[in-house]
Amino acid sequence: MLVREDIVSSLMKDIILYIENHIDILIAMVRLKGITKYTYSHSVNTAVLCVSVATSLKLNYADIKRFGTGVLLADLGMTSYPSRMISRPSGLSKKEIEEVKKHPKYTVEFLKKNGVNDPLIETMIIQHHERFDGTGYPNGLKGDEIHPISKLFSIADVYTAMTATRPHRLGIPPHMVNAEILKLSGSQFDPKITKIFIKHISVFPIGNMVELTSGRLALVADQNRSDPLRPLVIVFNTKKKIKSLDKLNKDEPGVTITRGNWELVDLSIDKGIFGKIKRGLDHRQYNINPEYYLSQV
Repeated sequence: MLVREDIVSSLMKDIILYIENHIDILIAMVRLKGITKYTYSHSVNTAVLCVSVATSLKLNYADIKRFGTGVLLADLGMTSYPSRMISRPSGLSKKEIEEVKKHPKYTVEFLKKNGVNDPLIETMIIQHHERFDGTGYPNGLKGDEIHPISKLFSIADVYTAMTATRPHRLGIPPHMVNAEILKLSGSQFDPKITKIFIKHISVFPIGNMVELTSGRLALVADQNRSDPLRPLVIVFNTKKKIKSLDKLNKDEPGVTITRGNWELVDLSIDKGIFGKIKRGLDHRQYNINPEYYLSQV
C-alpha cells in the first residue's frame, strides 16, 4: 500500500496548527525540547511514522489527526521532572524510574487542564507503555484490554527509539530492529499489529544498509512496495582492506567505503548491473551515518 506523502504532510500541518492554537501546550513542547532534544525529536519522528502507518490503513482523516496529536504530545509529562534528572549520564535510580513511569498520567492531566478532553488521545497516551503480555505500565493491561491504536503507538515508539542516532551511539539498522520487533511479537507486541507495522515499514526500510547480489554496498533511499528487493538505492564505491594475518577479524568488514563517491540507482529499472538486495548490513561496521547520505539525495 503506497502512502501519499501529501496526505501525511497535510495531517502533520493540521496537527501543528492545532498545537499552535493551544499556547500553553506549545510552550510545553518548547520546554520539552529545552529539557531533552532527544525526547522532542523522538516525539516528532514517532508521530510522523504513526500518521504514515495510519494513512496506509485508510483510517478516517479526523481519527488519524487525533492519533498523530496524541503521539506528538505523549511525552509532555516529562516536563514535570528537572532536566538534570532526565539528562543525567549516570542514569536513573530505581525510585526515579518508578516516578518517570508516571509521565503518561502527568501528560493527560496537563492536557485536560488545557482543554484537550479527547477519550482516544487520553487512552493512547495512558496505554502506550502497556505490553501485550501484561508486563507494561502503568496498569499492567494485556491483550485486548489495550486499544489497537495504543498497540501501534507502542511498536512505533520502540522502532523510532532503536533506529535513532544518539550522542553515545549510532542508530541500530532498521532491518535489525524489525527482527527484534518480530522476536517480541506475542509477548511485548500484539502479533496482528506487528504484522501490519512490519508490512508498512518494509523488511529493508529507507536508511537501511544492504549488500546487493552484485556484491556492491548500498543504502535504501526509497522503497519499492511492488518489489521490495529492488528499491531506489545509494550505491557506494568501495576499496578492499589489506589486513595482516595477526589482525584478521571475521566480524570486521573487508572493505571501506570511498566517501563522497556514490551514485543513485533505481534497481527496478536496473539492467542487471547492480542486481537486487541480497541481505541487510550493519552500517555501524562501516562507520557511516545513513542520515547524512539520505540528506544528499
